[in-house]
Amino acid sequence: ATGRFAIENLAPGSYSIAADWAVAQVPHHEYGIVQVTSTEDPKINMTELTWHEIEGTLHFAGEGSTTNSLPQSIELEGGADHPGWKMEATVKSDGSFRFPPVVDGRYVLRTSPGSESYVDSISSSGKTMPGDRMMLNSGTGNMQVSVTLGVTHASMTGTLGTEDVIPDKTGVVLESLADGSVSIAMADRSGTFDFRNLAPGEYRAFAWSDLNKAEYRNPSFLARFKDKSKDITIDAQSPVSGVELSLIAATS
Repeated sequence: ATGRFAIENLAPGSYSIAADWAVAQVPHHEYGIVQVTSTEDPKINMTELTWHEIEGTLHFAGEGSTTNSLPQSIELEGGADHPGWKMEATVKSDGSFRFPPVVDGRYVLRTSPGSESYVDSISSSGKTMPGDRMMLNSGTGNMQVSVTLGVTHASMTGTLGTEDVIPDKTGVVLESLADGSVSIAMADRSGTFDFRNLAPGEYRAFAWSDLNKAEYRNPSFLARFKDKSKDITIDAQSPVSGVELSLIAATS
């Protein structure tokens, strides 16, 4: 076998390619990015990635917290290396959780939507990393983590112009300026949108008339519309209300 392959009739654009195989029951994974144009033959550079198992426990900072307040699940979301990727793990009554194996890359650990908590810090191998970001590489290996949660009651609400709202399609993207992770809230028929239980920090808000046509998990795409966004500061207790955003047309 030569390992050669061919994928024909691709439209110009950027593509990700992954290859998986096993040797003596040991899994291997390669990943690469290729740019396809109409004038040049594409060149593909593949990099073999390491698999990692992540398991750990959740607890609240300080004393007096009980497991009854723990979120029902914890999410591992792809960062810049894996935009749009997400995996969920159930949190047991003792706060423990375990994810299926994942490959090298940058990730964000988040509590489940609707939880009145956020990831404040992650500890592993005697080191504590503030915030909710994780980096996995060939030297990381499997990770046993202790995740400290903070409590938040912060929210953000606002309105959009009703004349441009498309039911079930118009929505707001909230980008964290700390780690680039995004949350979305759909607008109702009156143009009202609502984010709940936000982690404290700095955010940037965008509104699209049709979210289905916006690559909002791509940081480069969002950067193109910075002039049509609004920066928002969120603390753990105070709601932010009355936010007004200009809709970005679906064809932009």
